[in-house]
Amino acid sequence: MERLKIQNFEREHPDVPFPQFVTLSAAEAARLRQEMAFKAGFDRPDDTWALLTYLVSLSRTLRGATSDGTGLDLRAILQKACITPLDDVYINWDDFRTIDRMSFADLCRYFEDIWYPGPDDIEIFDDALSWILFIHHYGAVDVAYLDHEIRLVPMLEGGVPLPR
Repeated sequence: MERLKIQNFEREHPDVPFPQFVTLSAAEAARLRQEMAFKAGFDRPDDTWALLTYLVSLSRTLRGATSDGTGLDLRAILQKACITPLDDVYINWDDFRTIDRMSFADLCRYFEDIWYPGPDDIEIFDDALSWILFIHHYGAVDVAYLDHEIRLVPMLEGGVPLPR
């Protein structure tokens, strides 16, 4: 997590400690990349930019899930996308090289203090590695399903079947 985000949080919430998070080691981030690439059928997990680009190509835009800078309701977005996250989620900041783990509850509670529209493109996923939520710096939200089952999620742009 960038020090600036923590400092801004402490200034905005002087009586509240910044939510607990763990920044993954390079080895832990590499393990997640390997597993995610395998699930997605991508054979170059060490090419982090190519992996991210490939995963984005698998995603579809979630209708009605955009931010104009006033915040996003992550719980509602994931519920509409038929996703039930595990207790902890990962936040990818930098092509799967800088990844933080945090409780989903804390991420939802303090999302506006963690994701900054404008500079931040983030990806959120959990240990199941069955889905990945892309939140773009301009506020659009996309989702990719990495499991091999196919299902129709009506909230997706175009209502097309996607791998789950």
